[in-house]
Amino acid sequence: MSGAGPSAAAAEPVAVTGMIGTYNIYGNVGHRGDAGTWIEEEAERLHAIAPPGGWFSLALQEVCHNQGAALAAATGMHGTFYDTGVTCANGERYGNVILTRSAPLRTHTYTFPTQTGREEKRGAVCAVFPAILGEVVTCSVHLESGSEEVRAAQAAELMAWQPGGRPFEDYAAALIGGDLNAEPHHATVTPLYQAAEEADGPRDAWRHATHDDGRKLDYLFTTGTSSNTHWRTTATTAVATPHSDHLIYASRLDCTLCLV
Repeated sequence: MSGAGPSAAAAEPVAVTGMIGTYNIYGNVGHRGDAGTWIEEEAERLHAIAPPGGWFSLALQEVCHNQGAALAAATGMHGTFYDTGVTCANGERYGNVILTRSAPLRTHTYTFPTQTGREEKRGAVCAVFPAILGEVVTCSVHLESGSEEVRAAQAAELMAWQPGGRPFEDYAAALIGGDLNAEPHHATVTPLYQAAEEADGPRDAWRHATHDDGRKLDYLFTTGTSSNTHWRTTATTAVATPHSDHLIYASRLDCTLCLV
């Protein structure tokens, strides 16, 4: 709560910025559900990327439930979990998490209608927050890795989804982060590039690899009604970590009267 009165509301709008990130933590394959000292190390790394005190949301993928809870506690953030229907090696539930510094008004989860037929069900989880110009929704998504046909269908289904009965473009700002398992030139990501702005700029001019093999697989997109919402592309970064095969991908969002 800002506590701003009428005089403040009538003042010249001030650009509010927030840090947004996405990180596939490699929680089961790489750590088999362990939530030990590496979680604390990642919390310190995240605090360096987004110092405490500012607006920050972080989309996580390949998360064992105990790891998401531990990282939320270590960073002082609120976590919302999407259950894919399978478990990690240690028996914990496996899925996506959206971490936020503020407690959300509400949350939404979505299982993609198109799946491979395996037990694991890929999907998305979102958290909604109040904003001066409406509401902000921030989401974590993980698309299919094995089938290009299924992955492309899931990308289209994601952009057609209406969390809370509202299309992404009707929010003041919609922030979509995740592992899309496709490079920028692939048709899979076309629906997102057509509807939203990516933090690393145009798809034919990206700069930051997000996987340790040199590919860009992780993305941050924004869309919405606020015409003054844009990524500060000079602040976009990909930070390597010894704990995952993905890098932590983050950027700063300029959002006039959007984030509170």
